[in-house]
Order: sequence, then structure tokens, then C-alpha cells
Amino acid sequence: MNSFSTDIGELGVVQSASKIWEKINILRNLDEREKRKYSRRWIWELLQNAKDVSIDSVNVKIDYYQKQIVFSHDGKKFTCKDLLSLVTQTSFKEMEQEQATGKFGTGFITTHLICEKIRINGLICDYDGRIKNLDFILDRSGKTRAEIQDLINKQLREIQEINEINKISDDVNIDYSTSFTYEIDESVVDIVQHGVNELFLCAPYVLAFVPKIKSISIIGQSKNTFRIGKVFNCNEILYKYTYEQQENAIMIYKYKEICLGIPVESDSHNSVVELNDNVPKIFCDFPLVGTEKFPLPTIINSKVFDITEPRDGIMLGSKKK
Repeated sequence: MNSFSTDIGELGVVQSASKIWEKINILRNLDEREKRKYSRRWIWELLQNAKDVSIDSVNVKIDYYQKQIVFSHDGKKFTCKDLLSLVTQTSFKEMEQEQATGKFGTGFITTHLICEKIRINGLICDYDGRIKNLDFILDRSGKTRAEIQDLINKQLREIQEINEINKISDDVNIDYSTSFTYEIDESVVDIVQHGVNELFLCAPYVLAFVPKIKSISIIGQSKNTFRIGKVFNCNEILYKYTYEQQENAIMIYKYKEICLGIPVESDSHNSVVELNDNVPKIFCDFPLVGTEKFPLPTIINSKVFDITEPRDGIMLGSKKK
């Protein structure tokens, strides 16, 4: 039977600390061009994780204010094992076998571009199946490998305490099972705004390509809810959505593992609308930032693309296993 101590033994804190420190150090030393690219990516890492923890579908809510942005979803509750994986950035064997786009993989570290301490709230299921309240700080603020390792060990002790406490949650039916809170200071205002702008551009395509994500609501400085409705289904699927009180439409053409997305007039799906130059042309469920300059007349999406680790392109001549 799995236990906390058994899982801790599998993880290798020293190796985890080295990997995390290297990734965090990259974020701290990005030049302006790379920082802008990463600032367009962090939002997709959060949506990707929400999709990966969905049951049948998942709703996402983003509370966006001047000093804070909170990303919430109503997918599966955290487990202590999930939290261990997130803290150490280490996947257990069964996680690697899941058909997940990237459940708490190294891409999640990209979200630390906003801040190095993330508050995680919601519900968590311990090793005995008991549901408890979760209020946890994921801290990557260490300046050296040793400091990162100390923080990991501290957080592992906190997870053990969560697992061992007897108090269970009084409210297991909250609307959103998990929330990630990022504090915004002046140095990252543009980074956050770039990510939100990217969401406005690409959310309709993501909702069309990833039916598990049912809706994306943005509350606060920008109030919008993206919900997408399927109008008819054959080899062609027409999706309609409303943005800024205007109805829009996307035509999706499917063939085996490939989907093509084309913006069309909402009242006449035979009339093609010019594709926004800032929308990436290649998706693997989520946009590959940097592909907007590809000379394609449409958006192409496939789950079988072998994508680069920075999620900015695909590997040609390789085959995804």
C-alpha cells in the first residue's frame, strides 16, 4: 500500500532541487525577447493542468485584479500525491502513464515568472481518502540549490502534516476545488497582461479543440466569459461564441488526429473571416507560442504533434509514442 514515507523515498529531493533551481534561474535571467515569449505561455500551463485534472469537463475562473490574479477550476481535488509531485516536480510512474498534456510538469514552473510564491487553496484528499481544506504556499524563492532544497524539505514536512491531521473539511461541495493565487507587483504587470491578452485571442480555439474545458470566465479588470456552443456535427463542426457582446464563429474540420480551425461569419459559415495575425497557427490542444508567423492559411491542431519543451514549435521527422 502506498504511504507518504514510501513516496518520499521515491522522489530524490537533491535531484529535484537541482532541476527546479535551474528552471527558476532561467526565468530570472530571461532577456526581454524571451521574457515576452514566456509571458504569453504561463496562462496555457494553468489551463493545461486544469484540463488534465478534469473529470468529464472543467470550468475555469480567473479573478484578475491590479495586485493579484487567481486561477480557479472545478476539476478533481488535489491529492497529497499531486502536491508531492508539484513540490518536487517529479512524476510518479502512474502519472507518466496518464494521457495528460502535462500534469504539473516542468512547464508549470513557467507560472513562477509572475511570482515565486504561489498560494494554493481548495480541497485535498489525503492517503486515507479524507477530504481536507488546503491552504499551501508553493515557494521557489531560494537563491541557491541549497536554499531550494531546504524549501522543498520544508514543504514536504507541511504535506506530511496535512496528511496526518484529523480535521476534515466541513464543505466538500465548494464551486471551485482548487485555486492558484499569484501576487502582482509592478515588475510583472506587463507579463500578466500579455498572458491575459493571449487568452482573449486564443480561448475560443482552445474551447473548440479541447471540449473538456467547458468555460473560461474572467472577472475583475476584464469581465468576459467564454462559452462555446456546437451548432452542428458531421465532418465539419461550427462553434459559436460571444466576445464583447459580438457573436463570432469558428469552423472546425476534423480528419483523424488533425483539426483545422477557421474563423467564419457567425450568420454565414461559408464566409471566411481574416485570421488575426497574432494568433499562433499551430496548436497541440493549446497554442504553441511563436508559431503565429508560420505561412499557414488556417490554424492546425493535433494531440499527436511532438512539441518542443518551450511549447513554441513541433519536432519534424519524429513520431510521438
